[in-house]
Amino acid sequence: MKRILWSVLSLLLLAGMGYSIFGLVTRDSPTLPRAPDRAVAGRLLVAPAGSPEASGEDFRHPIVAHLDEVIGGNGVIEPASAETKVSSEVPGRIAKVLVAEGDQVAAGAPLVALEDANERAAVAVAEAELETARVRRAKVLKGNRAEDVRASIAEARAAQTRAGLSRGIYDRTQRLAEGQAATLDELERAKRQAEADEFAANAADARKSAVVNGSRAEDIAVAEADVRISEARLVAAQARLEQRQVRAPSAGEVLQVKVRAGEYLEPGGEAPIVIGDTRRLTVRVDVDERDFARVAVGATVKVSAKAFGDKVFHGKVRDLGRRMGRKNQRTDDPTERNDTKILEVVVALDDFAGLVIGQRVTALISVPAP
Repeated sequence: MKRILWSVLSLLLLAGMGYSIFGLVTRDSPTLPRAPDRAVAGRLLVAPAGSPEASGEDFRHPIVAHLDEVIGGNGVIEPASAETKVSSEVPGRIAKVLVAEGDQVAAGAPLVALEDANERAAVAVAEAELETARVRRAKVLKGNRAEDVRASIAEARAAQTRAGLSRGIYDRTQRLAEGQAATLDELERAKRQAEADEFAANAADARKSAVVNGSRAEDIAVAEADVRISEARLVAAQARLEQRQVRAPSAGEVLQVKVRAGEYLEPGGEAPIVIGDTRRLTVRVDVDERDFARVAVGATVKVSAKAFGDKVFHGKVRDLGRRMGRKNQRTDDPTERNDTKILEVVVALDDFAGLVIGQRVTALISVPAP
């Protein structure tokens, strides 16, 4: 008797397992419409109130009647262009946050200001050094003043006069020494004085030429190089100062601000500001790997969100992903397959009033009938 009971129980267990396996296969079979798609289509794709079709009891919308003509998927609302996470190039303490969430900013607008006292001081020093180098260059290029030129000419003439006088004294002393009217010592002193005055006259004449002719080419080249060096130092100081400002790389809306004044900002960490172009909104939809081949750019799409009840937002497929990936959007449905691969499909919305960036939605994409 026990053997009979065990046989009956075994048969019942095998039958139950077979039924469960059959249910799993048929419930999610790639050849049959899936329950989520059927539910979405039945709620979204209804005849407009007051239309001739809506008055007929037997009316079924064409897409509802042929569920293989639609593909459902979960999605999330995004800006028309990808969100931009803006951070700083350099570390520093935040002096001021210049924007708030919801602000519209232009490209290049300052978002966050870091403390910059040291950088401003460096710019002031570089500006003073550049001004000094420019003054020196101007002096070298312009040469000496007219008064300096006249004084140099007069000095050269005086030196020539003294040299001529010394030569005359030496000549007379030499004649006197020949007649033994002057001693050899007097002759030697006269000779040495004449030679010294001649050397002084030559030096004075050289100085006069330098003053009259202006600066040498080498001096001018050095002065020009000093100016260029000072200009480069100023540019570098200004660049370091500019890095203390976190600016918007493009126009858009400030979607998120994650920092406050007084906090320390470290490059490479979490971006302090997130911006995006919200003038147009899109939906990034996860399309199951079994269905993506039937999705085409330009296909019409209907989108719903729990927050808006039966309201439908319309759009068209704008872009198709280039590689398969894992699901981005998950639901609380216990029957949902989480191990399947998906292709991301971007839908451009025609109407999106009230939708919020990051909001989860359900999309129904129309596809050509087989």
